Amino acid sequence: MPSARSAEERGKLRRGRGNYFFACYVRTSGGSIISGEAQPGDASPSSWRAWYASDGKVSEVSAGDVKALTLEDSSAVYAPCTPPGMKPGEAQQTYVLTVDARTIGETRAHGDELRQVLAGFAYQLDRHTSRAVDCQESRTFPKELPRLPAA
Repeated sequence: MPSARSAEERGKLRRGRGNYFFACYVRTSGGSIISGEAQPGDASPSSWRAWYASDGKVSEVSAGDVKALTLEDSSAVYAPCTPPGMKPGEAQQTYVLTVDARTIGETRAHGDELRQVLAGFAYQLDRHTSRAVDCQESRTFPKELPRLPAA
C-alpha cells in the first residue's frame, strides 16, 4: 500500500447453519485497499488448485493442510473446515474454508513482495474466520505462512 497517514479496517461475519461469509478490508487515506472474503466450499486441494491455476501462473506454499497460492495480483487460501452441525462425510469432496484476497488501487509493493503481502493477509483472514465459525477440525495455526517461492 502507498504511504498513508491513516488506515481504516472493517470486517463483517454473516452466518447461518453450515453457511457463513466473512469480508474484511483495509483502506488507507491514500485510497488503496486490500480486501478479502472467506466462505465455505466443497473442494479437494487438487480441484481448488486447478480452478486458480486456470487464471495463470501460480506460486504455492502450505502449512500442514492449509494451502495458499498467489497469482500476480491476488491470493487464495484453502483450509479444511467442517462447519458446526455438518458431518465431514456429507461433503462431495472436502468441506473447506476458502479465502480470496486482492488489492484495489495503487500499491507500493509489486511482484514477489506484493504476492507475499496478499498471501499473508489471506492467511490471517483464514485463521480469524476458522476460529470465528468454529470449524470442527482441530488445528494449530503457525503465526504465518512460509515464504512464497520467487516467481
